[in-house]
Amino acid sequence: MRRRLFIQSSSATIALSLVGCGGGGAGGSATDAAAQASSASDASRSNFAATSPTVSTSGTGYPFGARLERYAAGVLPTNATAAQMDSVIASCYDAWKGHSLVDVPTVTGGKAVKFYTSTDYLAVSEGIGYGMLLTVLMAGHDPDAQRTFDGLLTTARARPALGMAQYFGDQAKALMEWRLDVRGNSSDWNNLGANAPDGDMDIAMALLMADRQWGSGGAWNYKQEAIKTIN
Repeated sequence: MRRRLFIQSSSATIALSLVGCGGGGAGGSATDAAAQASSASDASRSNFAATSPTVSTSGTGYPFGARLERYAAGVLPTNATAAQMDSVIASCYDAWKGHSLVDVPTVTGGKAVKFYTSTDYLAVSEGIGYGMLLTVLMAGHDPDAQRTFDGLLTTARARPALGMAQYFGDQAKALMEWRLDVRGNSSDWNNLGANAPDGDMDIAMALLMADRQWGSGGAWNYKQEAIKTIN
């Protein structure tokens, strides 16, 4: 599927992120809502019409439900309105946020998406990436989205994959340690853990989206951080 101006704030896209995979630790509460969202649909194509033909540039914003570009023909559902689908996703997101987002004990201001399949680890980078993708998409619904996003980014940058840096130098510090222990430290015994490419790619994509959503002139230069990870 073509990535559009931002990423379509569609039910299917966000529901799949909420369910996630093992690293995301999204929790079972998202599953039923995601199933509803995947089968939900819209009785009127006009509900999905673009509100603006203008490409979103840095910092102009793409709030949840904005639909700045029309959906391609043939992909619209038929039995629920856009507002109804958005409501399902918003409720699912709120439940996920209350269930899965936690503070990181050893990172001041740091947030993490809790890794529920093990009691030995707090989080993995894939979960951090999923959380960043979700929060940047839900800005406009969640007034605290940017603060949460920044907390997740704070953790990602506070826990670089030093095992990669020993081989590739300082540039590799823009890759995140793939797994954190229960205190939020490196899970590697000598603090030289590796990265997980899927987590880093999610983080990089979320940072590019954050530049479009909020701009890069605040506490974090999202665009530059994305470029660091991509490089």
